[in-house]
Amino acid sequence: MSTIYVDVETFNEAPIAVGTARYCETVEIMVIAWAVDDGPVEVIDRTSWSQDDRAFMRAWRDADLVVAHNAFFDRSVLATKGIERPLNQWHCTQAQALAHSLPGSLDKLSAIYNLGDAAKDKEGKQLIQLFCKPRPKTSKIRRATRDTHPAEWQKFLDYAGQDIVALRALHKKLPKWNWTEAERETWMLNQEINDRGFLIDQELAVQAIATCERAKAALQARTEGITGTDLSVQQRAALQALQSAAAAPANLAYSGLRVAELVGLDVRASGAATAANPASPS
Repeated sequence: MSTIYVDVETFNEAPIAVGTARYCETVEIMVIAWAVDDGPVEVIDRTSWSQDDRAFMRAWRDADLVVAHNAFFDRSVLATKGIERPLNQWHCTQAQALAHSLPGSLDKLSAIYNLGDAAKDKEGKQLIQLFCKPRPKTSKIRRATRDTHPAEWQKFLDYAGQDIVALRALHKKLPKWNWTEAERETWMLNQEINDRGFLIDQELAVQAIATCERAKAALQARTEGITGTDLSVQQRAALQALQSAAAAPANLAYSGLRVAELVGLDVRASGAATAANPASPS
């Protein structure tokens, strides 16, 4: 039985925080690193016209098992290019590690298992920040590429290959005693649920957000009535004043102001609890 180890490096204007499904709608695969069994590690630079992925596709078709770390990401990204395998032919080393209460990150696992030269390159995190995300708004360029940063790009390709070395070594060393067939079936069910997603009443979500916004506006108006301050302009100063006054000695209660101040703080707390999640439903 042959095993192919695979890892992809991607670029996207959207952050991964939007979720894998949304991320994959606009993802660009820049690099595919792979190896079959104990064979040499290959790195495909898909940003270069001279690169040929035919050897990878042959190995992909011939392999009996695909191993990746956080396989859901690699599986989802590759599927956007029609590169797919049945779920039962995938193995996730991250899931296997977590099943034994080990860390999920490849660099931490590399340190635990003392993989030596096979350890995940820590400089890789900086290279991911450079090439896999848009540059900051203050940068002169919107995106770093093999043309704008050739030296760093070569390091990035080396990093991708090193990931496969670490992945392969880790696959051999991870414990298997708790990676039972039942545990694997649970992982596959999780993958199927994430592939399928679930239905959301979008209109209900929109109306819930609108209700929260109306409640927040009403609470802010009440707070402004108590403080006599336009919180849209001086919100932070007003809150600091309220908090300072509320923490003052109890004899201030005779001034008749302390009750209003405490009510103001309570209203602000209610407003914070009412604030809706800014993310819109999709």
